[in-house]
Amino acid sequence: MPGHTSAVNFLKLQSYWKNQNFDPRLKEYLAHLKPANDFNGILNIGPYFVSVFDAFNSEYIYVSDNFHAILGYHKTDLQVNGLKFFQDTLHPEDLGAVYKAMKKAWSFILNEPPEMRPHFKLNIDYRIRKKNGEYIRILQQNKVLNQDNHGNIVYVLGICTDISHWEKRKNVSLSITGPNDHYHFSFESDFGNRTKNTTFSKREIEILKLLARGLSSKSIAKKLSISFHTVNSHRQNMMDKLNIHKTTGLVKYATSNGWIQL
Repeated sequence: MPGHTSAVNFLKLQSYWKNQNFDPRLKEYLAHLKPANDFNGILNIGPYFVSVFDAFNSEYIYVSDNFHAILGYHKTDLQVNGLKFFQDTLHPEDLGAVYKAMKKAWSFILNEPPEMRPHFKLNIDYRIRKKNGEYIRILQQNKVLNQDNHGNIVYVLGICTDISHWEKRKNVSLSITGPNDHYHFSFESDFGNRTKNTTFSKREIEILKLLARGLSSKSIAKKLSISFHTVNSHRQNMMDKLNIHKTTGLVKYATSNGWIQL
């Protein structure tokens, strides 16, 4: 059954944040970080709303006023129901894919060193039901906003944009961009939630950029001080992940999707 809704529980995603070893002085710290109410005047300028998720308390502490204009619900619906709100309003065919993508995304980010986490941006798009029953496509972008003194994620910034006017496809896609906007992770579902995943290591990205510059495996091996065999192994792994059979196709795919820049 599309979405496997009976097996999905978005509240389980809270474990990715709640299992962190938070600084015991965090409550005092949080008291000084409440977003200002005048954010609403600044942010009410387009078809998107902004939120701040408190990972320590598993709640949305801030939702911009234009949440109502985008989805028709009052912002307290999100603040009171939290992640369950998304579970209840996501398109049934997207539910399973979004859940799987979010689990993979936060697992990826939490495995990065704390000092690197604020440099990553999570991008995911999906269909969500407005209060009037209409479905629209949302691009959700998340970024780590604050961490405590132990390096645990405290606040997560979210920007959700209505992209229905230019994106008509039905599948769910996810990407994570890191420093210099280089792609580190991608995920895309086919209609019906069959999924394909692509995760390139930092070394693979490094080799991919050099391949795009026209360097041979021998030249790359010398430049990176690794063996010729290692370069070819990484190149083959990347092609296998994307089901691409030629290096030229690998480079073309990576550049056309914005993973690397020539």
